[in-house]
Amino acid sequence: MAMYTEFHFNSELECEAPQNVINILKFMGGETTDISTCEIPEHELFKCDDWDRMLKGDSACFAAKSSFSLNYNESTNWYTVCIICSLKNTQGEINKFVDWITPYLLSWEGRFLGYSRFEGFQEPNLIYCKPVTEK
Repeated sequence: MAMYTEFHFNSELECEAPQNVINILKFMGGETTDISTCEIPEHELFKCDDWDRMLKGDSACFAAKSSFSLNYNESTNWYTVCIICSLKNTQGEINKFVDWITPYLLSWEGRFLGYSRFEGFQEPNLIYCKPVTEK
């Protein structure tokens, strides 16, 4: 039986982030159940079996309750995305998610984005923004 991984992620999306990215995030986070508004990209994340449920996952193994927020700030003209969830990261979903979303972040190389922590481990794996290779 696979173990759970806790995932915390916080960042801002650039103001030019495509609407499709916003729609996919809303679907993945449970803010909408309408996948028809999403054009699924040809990215490794979307080949994972549970990509569509990964940001909604919850486990009793971790103290934090699963939550997702995607909020638009009119004064700054960008979205903030905040994720707390736990999932069975059996196909490397967390790294694939970070790889997929990074080109759309209002961020810079080396900026702290969050962490993941495998069940039973005390030390988290810190997640930093990597160089963008392509959108």
